[in-house]
Amino acid sequence: MVEQNKADVILKYLLLSAVCLYLLVFSHLGFSVDDGGYLYGAGWRILNGEQIYIDYIYARTPLSPFISAFLQQILPDVAEYLNIRKIFYIEVYLYSFFMMMTLNYFLKYDLKKIALISIGVAMINAHFNNYLWHTTDGLLFLSIGAYFAINRNYMSSIFIILALMTKQSFAPAVFLIPLSIFLIDKKFSVFLFLNNVVFLILFIALWYIVSPETLEAFMNLKQETSQISEGLRAGVVVYIVNAFFAVIPVFLVFIIKNRKRFDVLKKIGKDSFSGFFIFAKYVNLYILMFGLAGVVFTTVFFAKIIHIEYSLIMLLVFIENLIDIKNRKKIVVVLIILFIAWMSSLSWGYQTPAFAIGPVLFIYFQEIYQNIKKQIVVLMLLMFIALPSLLLQKSIEIRNLGVISEKLDGIYVSKDKFEKILDIDKRVEECNGSWIVFPDYTFIKYAKNSTPEAKLDWISNVEAMNKKKDILEELNHIDCLITNENYRFKDDKKFGWN
Repeated sequence: MVEQNKADVILKYLLLSAVCLYLLVFSHLGFSVDDGGYLYGAGWRILNGEQIYIDYIYARTPLSPFISAFLQQILPDVAEYLNIRKIFYIEVYLYSFFMMMTLNYFLKYDLKKIALISIGVAMINAHFNNYLWHTTDGLLFLSIGAYFAINRNYMSSIFIILALMTKQSFAPAVFLIPLSIFLIDKKFSVFLFLNNVVFLILFIALWYIVSPETLEAFMNLKQETSQISEGLRAGVVVYIVNAFFAVIPVFLVFIIKNRKRFDVLKKIGKDSFSGFFIFAKYVNLYILMFGLAGVVFTTVFFAKIIHIEYSLIMLLVFIENLIDIKNRKKIVVVLIILFIAWMSSLSWGYQTPAFAIGPVLFIYFQEIYQNIKKQIVVLMLLMFIALPSLLLQKSIEIRNLGVISEKLDGIYVSKDKFEKILDIDKRVEECNGSWIVFPDYTFIKYAKNSTPEAKLDWISNVEAMNKKKDILEELNHIDCLITNENYRFKDDKKFGWN
């Protein structure tokens, strides 16, 4: 018994050490010039007195830019970006924790165990990005809302609507979470849905009272493609296509493998359907490990493997738990977790549930390992394989972006990326008039403490919405149009500018 306690203590300190290692070492590494500066630029505009949707174009609901502005307001300028990144990691842990607490409705683990598991889950969730993002803001609010909902607390509605106010893709939560609860509490489910609708109406009314012009401007924004067709593509077609390609190797290996020689399947008996699910878990675990390890060396092929696997695992978890119809408590919380992960994937960019895949992986692989320590080890192993690739680049020379701006002090990038950013910075300094860096250096105005001249930091079709003509007209009056080394404005087919 004493040895068991010692093992628990060792494991606890190993996990806490892993968190310290990640925050102290890896939070300094890497920088994205497009996504990584997008919300920082939006928050910087608010601090400069600009009105969202009127003075600058923002394609989503308004809450995340104001969160960014608040953090910039309260934090010192020196190493501000790094400190916000650390807050991002805390945010990821919190929503991972609340998602696991929602799962705990049927797991019935003690709080310490859930807190420890959440560390591994959070680090899986955090391997996808490391900067402020509307999806992570929404996940934090929605995970809290889900936790309140499963515990029959009407406070859930406030957080569900806050999630919707970070990104439109979380709108289905207004009815999907009550729909899930319906299986175990019909009365609360109906009243929660009505409560959600009431709070949504109240929020819109408050928005209208405080700033009717921004509400009107938001309502007038239109995408070039249909939101319904885009939603079907991102939320349905992508999963079906990915799952189809992912299930082929699993099924083929299952057929080729002699079932009688596979120890795990011997225990299952004659139920080949259950056997397939157990076998699929082992195969998917190896494919995931292979894909995550490959991210260290490349970010294209192996990353695609991961996202394909995520789609398959989401569908298998859904099917497997619907089969177990007698365990309603489990079905409800699994559905909620799957819905949250699915809504986080609704995007015109990376259509993947990677932001919230940790709890789904826990559900999927949990039954393989009955011992909780082995479950945590698997989560940690996945996390460590997904460590930032900067450490294993061919050139391990890294440079501090604090040379460009004190806000970026403490952020280290590869020598090659540093030189490209430095080149852009020099060209900005050489400009004697107004300037803009396009198409995607979204951080530069924020980093340089400069007033934005155009209504958009990210010059692209999806971000411009139906305001392309206005933006083109603005660009014609800017003195210096600074681009990256290979960009040709007139010939750019990707963004479709005329």
